Amino acid sequence: MITAIGHIQEHLNPRLRLLGVLVSNARLEYSIQRRTVAQMEEARLPLFSTMIAASARIGSAVDEHRPVLGTAPKSFAADSYRVLSLEMERRSRGWLWNWVAGTAGA
Repeated sequence: MITAIGHIQEHLNPRLRLLGVLVSNARLEYSIQRRTVAQMEEARLPLFSTMIAASARIGSAVDEHRPVLGTAPKSFAADSYRVLSLEMERRSRGWLWNWVAGTAGA
């Protein structure tokens, strides 16, 4: 993923930035998934602090070709996506401000 972003920055869009990496379908009770997250943190990838846990509600939404916010709006999964949207908005505003100020990616 990082290699692909570097290639795109070099050849197509030098302003392209990675806003964050989302850990989804997370089952952190499994040691292999905890190790994977730890490796991403060690690699200093910009992980979102919000993680989307594995959920039957998400599976049902996928089966219905609808967002979980529409199929189970009061579920923990829907709440997780709401929190993620706020985190993404906060990060993108910070990045946009840095871009306008000429310091994005610095």
